[in-house]
Amino acid sequence: MAFIASIIAIIFSCGTVLLIQKYLNENMYILFEADFILPNLLLPVLVAIIYGFVFSIIPSYYGSRIKVTDSLRFE
Repeated sequence: MAFIASIIAIIFSCGTVLLIQKYLNENMYILFEADFILPNLLLPVLVAIIYGFVFSIIPSYYGSRIKVTDSLRFE
């Protein structure tokens, strides 16, 4: 899920940058060019995968250490 979310975020980010670039070039006559190179696009994907993995493992680890009878008694 983190991988898919990061891909969608990158697509929206690139689209936004292209819209801003078009606006600045046409209306304000400011030369602005964005370079989309592969390492800059893969870094957020890698961070999202690590983030999603770590923050799904931690709750699972603590949940696996709880006894079933204790969790039922808590309710």
